[in-house]
Amino acid sequence: MGLLCSSDDSKEHSLEHYLQKPILDVLKQRLPWLVGLLIFQSFSAVILGAFQDLLEDHLLISFFVPMIVGTGGNAGNQPGVMITRALGSNEVNGDNFPKIMRKEGKLALSTALILGMVSFIRVIVGSPTEYLAALCIGLTIFAVVLISVFLGIGFSVLLDRLNIDPADAAALLLTTMADMIGILALCLISASVFGQV
Repeated sequence: MGLLCSSDDSKEHSLEHYLQKPILDVLKQRLPWLVGLLIFQSFSAVILGAFQDLLEDHLLISFFVPMIVGTGGNAGNQPGVMITRALGSNEVNGDNFPKIMRKEGKLALSTALILGMVSFIRVIVGSPTEYLAALCIGLTIFAVVLISVFLGIGFSVLLDRLNIDPADAAALLLTTMADMIGILALCLISASVFGQV
């Protein structure tokens, strides 16, 4: 594929080609990614185990883990899918890529700030006295969204340059990494805020 695909590459990634491909071939293409990332993501349990005392002392923060990891994946997949689509139609090149990154950088910062504040408010609405927990969650959302946007773009471009169809694995890589980064960031930020480093 590369940043510029040939018409043969486009045909290989067409819907018609996909529908004609045997199911076993599709499974061989998808399952290695899913199995590998499943095993890799299981290390989240190691991270949570390392911070077990913190999570037990401040149980509220653990209730928001699904929101944190889901938001990271969602925020990163939006630009990632856009880049994957643009790569597939040969719209991304060396001339416009810096412009794309500048725009996405501004969007990432704005999105991270807004979602971080919304998260803080969401925690306060449910638990009005838990300002420190709300701060931990808001800061974590900010960090995860900011990182995930660039990972979403980066995985799509990297896979394309490696001649791997980004549609096969970019979203999977992003979701797995966003989950692990979200859990690690929540634990590290919370340990720092609550003085349990």
